[in-house]
Amino acid sequence: MATVSFAQKPAPLEGQPLVDSLLKVLPAQKEDTNKVKMLTDLAFILCRINPDQGVKYAQQELDLAIKLGWKKGIAAANSELGVNYQSKADYATALQYFQKALEIDKEIGNKKGIAAVTGNIGNVAKYLGDYPGALTCLLQVLKMHEDLGDKGGIATDNENIGNIYEEQADYQDAQAYYLKALKMDEDLGDKNGIAGDLGNLGSFYDAQGDLPEALVCYFKVLKLEDEIGDRVVIASVIGNIGSVYAKEKDNITAL
Repeated sequence: MATVSFAQKPAPLEGQPLVDSLLKVLPAQKEDTNKVKMLTDLAFILCRINPDQGVKYAQQELDLAIKLGWKKGIAAANSELGVNYQSKADYATALQYFQKALEIDKEIGNKKGIAAVTGNIGNVAKYLGDYPGALTCLLQVLKMHEDLGDKGGIATDNENIGNIYEEQADYQDAQAYYLKALKMDEDLGDKNGIAGDLGNLGSFYDAQGDLPEALVCYFKVLKLEDEIGDRVVIASVIGNIGSVYAKEKDNITAL
């Protein structure tokens, strides 16, 4: 149940209708910064659905931003190219684009952009198994989001830091950061965030052999996802619950 990336992204079933809607209005847009933003949104959604198409529209975004001389847009386009190449598991290319974005964001003093790209670089480090490097990036991002007062970002950072500690078998710190993320998302009333945090905790307790606590978390996730209506996640959580019952030798309930 751990998050896939350091930025919240639409699930595929939510994303395709948004893609279709954007593609309908895109041809009529003027060649201005608003079109760059629209292409940013399109590439952002496509990284989870079809990263090859995401690269195509992120490149259009970059070309237009360069034509307009809009540095913030150029940085955003490089970031979206990086995210889509990351989704394609082309991490070397992703890092190249993230570094370009980071350089421009630093040049123009775009603190939110710096935080986002640093998080993405940490994400690549995680996928490459460089957990110390990923943790260094994430702790930097957490400090940036705290300075910006970005509570949603802080919640996501805590969740991702917990993921890294768990990967390193530092279970005490992993649990502490998962609980911090949960508290923050509860304060924000973010149901998707709460569900993700509880899913992480459920997986954590499951791995630790605390099966009753894992079930408590999973059933809370199931209730939230029923309210949200994400069938993909609902199916996944039901599978997790069945797996726990199987470990408890309750085969009838597991089935």
